[in-house]
Amino acid sequence: MERKGIRNLLLIVICLGLVIGCVLLEAFVKKESQKKTLEQNTLLENSYHEEEVETGQESSGQILYEDEELICYEDRVFCRFLYHEEDIGRTAAIVEGILENCPVLEHVYVVPIPHRILLEAGYTEDKESYLKYMKQLSDQLPQKSVLVNTLSVLQEHSDEYIFFRTEDAWTTRGAYYGTEALCNELGFESIPLEQYYEYMYASFRGGLMLNENLSFTEDLEELRDQNYYYLLPDTPNMAEVMGEDSFGKKISYKKPIVTSSSRNLGAFIDSTYFRAIVEGKTKDTKKEGQYLLLLCDSVGRLLVPYLKDYYEGVYVVNINVDDEFYYDLNEIVEEYQISDVVFAQNAMEMGDSGYSKALNDFCKE
Repeated sequence: MERKGIRNLLLIVICLGLVIGCVLLEAFVKKESQKKTLEQNTLLENSYHEEEVETGQESSGQILYEDEELICYEDRVFCRFLYHEEDIGRTAAIVEGILENCPVLEHVYVVPIPHRILLEAGYTEDKESYLKYMKQLSDQLPQKSVLVNTLSVLQEHSDEYIFFRTEDAWTTRGAYYGTEALCNELGFESIPLEQYYEYMYASFRGGLMLNENLSFTEDLEELRDQNYYYLLPDTPNMAEVMGEDSFGKKISYKKPIVTSSSRNLGAFIDSTYFRAIVEGKTKDTKKEGQYLLLLCDSVGRLLVPYLKDYYEGVYVVNINVDDEFYYDLNEIVEEYQISDVVFAQNAMEMGDSGYSKALNDFCKE
């Protein structure tokens, strides 16, 4: 009996030793992983700042081409801020139509995405035009809608790489600051950028470089943009994407919300899609089980990697191509327990029927 007791005691000691060893090993692995992550983020951050300096955040003052719509410097190309007043009325009518067709919705947050020219030195006329645009839109939007002004927070970070140089769009870092402004209206405390992992991948030449007026010089041949993206660790990074195949047949498939092998803005969700259901992970108990409905264009969808961290998920509608959303709105809202809608689009295209296929039916002519 005494030997059996000693043997049992030894077994207990050995088991405790194994447990302690596993705990220590796990702590060591976690520490090494955190160390590796820190080194990776430091490397990426250094890469970001090197890219920032290399690609001309100290902006050139030499204009190579200029017309009524486009301005081209040695290191960047951007559009003038132009809009049509009738598009403001159509935007307000679209929002009113959404709220009338789906009365259970609590708010529609309208996010006109600013343009690079608004942060450039000079160009007073364009900036005054934007302020007038925002004032008129604010005056015409219906009750239960909220106009989100992202320009102020973007101006606070104007020395960072927040707008592409060859694409008329904000970068994912710019979209992060846009999310900050949106969170202030949604009532969330925004997640610090430092908590996200930063990734960098393929460079690209944006759509502005296709302008035939810029083919006159070889000085722009090397002008490119670098794509970065940010993901919060230990959170979902998958979406169910819906679209059509080459034969026009409706299809759906699962994929990461960011595809690093793709170039330009097509790396986010997909280059061609109608809708996407993005997995999320909220820390807000009030939003458990609730999705956010995001109505967006190719620029607005850069908000997705951030917004998914405040809800159970994000239901994304591509406003440029989805022609069935009008008929499905109430069903989507009920199935995904949606109370908040974000309408995010390039400011100069917001309300233009040619860029709002999914929303035109909500607008009473």
